[in-house]
Amino acid sequence: MSVAQRFDWFVGAGWVAITITLNLMLVGVYLLIAKRRLRRDAAELQRATEALRASEEFYRAHFELAAWGLVQVDISTRRFVRVNRKFCQITGYAPDELLKLGFLDITHPDDRHANVAQFRSMMQDQCDQEIEKRYVRRDGQIVWVHVHATVISDSVGRPLRAIATIEDISARKQIEEELRSAKESAEAANNAKSRFLAMMSHEIRTPMTAVLGYAELLLDTPHLAPETRAAWMGEIHGGCEKLLSVVNDILDISKIESDQIGIVRQPCDARQLFDELEKLLGPQIRKKGLSLTLSCSADIPSYVYIDPGRFRQILLNLLGNAMKFTERGGIAVYARRAVAPGGQQGLRVEVTDTGIGIAEADLARIFDPFMQAGDPTDQRVGGTGLGLSISKSLAKLLGGDITVVSSPGVGSTFTLTIDAPATVGPTAPTFPATDRAHRPSPPPTAGVGRMGRLLVVDDVRSVREMVAAKMRALGLAVTMCDRGDAAVARALEAWRAGMAYTVILMDMEMPGVNGYVATRRLRDAGYPGVIIAFTANAMAGTCEECLAAGCDDVVSKPADRRALVEVVERFVDRSTATRSQR
Repeated sequence: MSVAQRFDWFVGAGWVAITITLNLMLVGVYLLIAKRRLRRDAAELQRATEALRASEEFYRAHFELAAWGLVQVDISTRRFVRVNRKFCQITGYAPDELLKLGFLDITHPDDRHANVAQFRSMMQDQCDQEIEKRYVRRDGQIVWVHVHATVISDSVGRPLRAIATIEDISARKQIEEELRSAKESAEAANNAKSRFLAMMSHEIRTPMTAVLGYAELLLDTPHLAPETRAAWMGEIHGGCEKLLSVVNDILDISKIESDQIGIVRQPCDARQLFDELEKLLGPQIRKKGLSLTLSCSADIPSYVYIDPGRFRQILLNLLGNAMKFTERGGIAVYARRAVAPGGQQGLRVEVTDTGIGIAEADLARIFDPFMQAGDPTDQRVGGTGLGLSISKSLAKLLGGDITVVSSPGVGSTFTLTIDAPATVGPTAPTFPATDRAHRPSPPPTAGVGRMGRLLVVDDVRSVREMVAAKMRALGLAVTMCDRGDAAVARALEAWRAGMAYTVILMDMEMPGVNGYVATRRLRDAGYPGVIIAFTANAMAGTCEECLAAGCDDVVSKPADRRALVEVVERFVDRSTATRSQR
């Protein structure tokens, strides 16, 4: 090989070596760059993985610790695929138990139909849905929830899962139920008030029409036969008694509702009380063509410790109702010894009638105020609808109760039970609570022909003259006065002259110097005579206020002749000296 050839060969081999070296160098550079890029990508991948893990942990924490229940539901099976802690608390199930159930499995049966309809609508429209429904907890309790659900779809829009938030709204539902109940109660009370006003209108206007009508006839007809005049006056008197009964019922129910009615127990002859009832109502019942039977068992003690006034009031109400609703047959009253609801020895009185009876639907409300069985607009019977309510309340105050059994068209039996322990009879005349047992007085005797002086103090002329006429019929000398200050002056003048009035009948609600002030002035001056309060205020506390002012007794307006005469007769013979140490 020549030198030139050898040179060419070396040159060619050098270029090949150089080329290979350069290529190897390029490969190394590329490898170095790739290695660095791989390291960078790996770092980015690690950072992305850590971010994804943190995001998942953040989502999981929020999912688990959310204040509302959170669930994921598989669309095809309608089963829970994920539930959070709050949802488990709401339903009472453990997570593994819920993952075996569908949302319909814990939905209240009455709510399932509406729930399925809303679920289908959500799948079809792929829109959010809200529903209030009930879940049945694992322990069987019912819980109200508010559900807000939405759909998760794949890339082509096919629904995959439903996600829902669940809020426990049981407390809100309870409040809503209480408000609804309160609204219904208010509406019922308003309806009862309307019925009451309608009944009051009838019960007041009807007797008032008779009173005004007969009064006008008496005024316009000066020449009347005595029997006609007496009959018309009797109608006026009867109408006034009905009006007074309405007023008394309203006052009694007001006192009962304000817990201001008083019970005064004292020894009472129960048999004598039943005899009085027979004398009082027997003629009216028999006049209606009905029979009346009263029977007392032999085991009733001679005297029982009760409030005779309230006991009599209850029996009058029960007998009055029996007479009102009975057209044929009769009324039977049977009294015997029994145990009161409180366990004490008591009295049991059954009042049975053969009247129209009470429908079963009315029995539950027959003792409610302003309620009457049947049609409240039926004018065949009157009444305010307060009698039975008052009677039941009084019976409870007496330690007992009233119950009723009834059959429409057959009749009713009202059973009264009260606490009535046996006691000894009174050794002296008994006085109502308003007397405060100041001093025993001689037993009352016939009023006609009595000697005594009476001072009637009232600012209303018609009342003064009416009372004066009644007292003069007793044989009393009557002086009238229309002002409190004038009454004080006249009473003190007569007392200092040795001519003290036997009794002063003092109106307590006069203008200017009223009866309370006048009575205190008399007592402060040492006046020892008897002062009887004559007041139209029948509310609780009035009697105590009158007695605290210095009165000996209290008579409420309007007082019938018998009640007024009994109180005056009690004191008419009392010596004025009994006040000397006051």
